[in-house]
Amino acid sequence: MSMASAAPASGAPAGFLLRLVASIIDSVILAIIIFVISFVLGMVLGMNGIVLATIISYVIGGILAIFYWGKMESGKDQATLGKKVMKIKVASTAGGALDFAGAIKRSWVHWLGYFLAVIDLVIGTGYILAGIVGIVTLISCVAVAFKSNKQGFHDDWANAQVVRV
Repeated sequence: MSMASAAPASGAPAGFLLRLVASIIDSVILAIIIFVISFVLGMVLGMNGIVLATIISYVIGGILAIFYWGKMESGKDQATLGKKVMKIKVASTAGGALDFAGAIKRSWVHWLGYFLAVIDLVIGTGYILAGIVGIVTLISCVAVAFKSNKQGFHDDWANAQVVRV
């Protein structure tokens, strides 16, 4: 993995509650954007296009999530807006920032559910795939509270560490 920065990570590992609040802030920001998009699509497509509007909203939501977390966490500040508020950032375990691909890899917990919800909706499985990913996501995130290094499985996978600034 190439590094966007060679500076070593500083600060103690960020714990579960700091990361949870940051994630809630980020999720609310994206939810508002996605709600507006969904509302506009619903108005344009009407009741007959509600399924299409939902599919488009999920796809746009997934793409927004990929770019939001990917760009913000691989950027200069190495933090989303929620992480900035909570004074934490994402760093590579080798030191420095993750590159864009590493940040996307780490952030699957935020965006994969959108795309699986589309698949569930199209094939009519009642959000089974998205639900399974939701459970795996929950396990990965809750691991932060119990592991001594405060890394979720998604952090381990991407060789990342969330630290206090």
